[in-house]
Amino acid sequence: IKMEAKKRKNRQIKNKGPIPTEEQVLQIFEIYCNETHEYIGPEQMLQFLDDLNLDPEEPTVLALAWKLNASEMGYFYQDEFVEGMKKLRVNDMDKLKEIVEQIKAALESGKIPKKQFAEMFEYAFTYCIENEGQRVLDQDTIVALIDMLLKGKPHSDSFKKFLIENNEYNSMNIDQWRCLLDFSNEIALNVSNYDPCGFYPSIFDEYVEYVQTSTL
Repeated sequence: IKMEAKKRKNRQIKNKGPIPTEEQVLQIFEIYCNETHEYIGPEQMLQFLDDLNLDPEEPTVLALAWKLNASEMGYFYQDEFVEGMKKLRVNDMDKLKEIVEQIKAALESGKIPKKQFAEMFEYAFTYCIENEGQRVLDQDTIVALIDMLLKGKPHSDSFKKFLIENNEYNSMNIDQWRCLLDFSNEIALNVSNYDPCGFYPSIFDEYVEYVQTSTL
């Protein structure tokens, strides 16, 4: 069942060249889509990603889904694919490979603008939602997303360890997830500048106590 598309802010990359026609984009889509021409699904996605030299587990795949405003994990529906590729000005696979390399380079260098990365970070949470009405992601999914998006960043390893060792927090909601990025960007590794009276949810109070106790 196709989920309702999630509205996002403009994610267009500045690329030279004309906006492709729908027919040009559909030529790409038709190579990989299912028999009913509705979507590129899990079975077809592996070949699509392989042709782009992408590993399904790498963050570039998530970033591409974000760029296309994909509404369901493992699927690119035809309307999403067409609109996304037109915004990216992709008219053939060679151009798409070029865009993918740009995205990968930006992720690896950390040169994605802070605001755009925050949008992608939030999108990652909603993209992993599997059922309508679901409000939290389980611990395994959160840990996998931290590895994908925050690897090497402040608090990533210690926060994962905190989650795994703390049975109380076997899931996170989107507000906690958003705050994790802010916490990583703003709070010192020794948490000396953390204000317990600030806006952070209580999970971060307990994480700070965990860090302070661990360093004694």
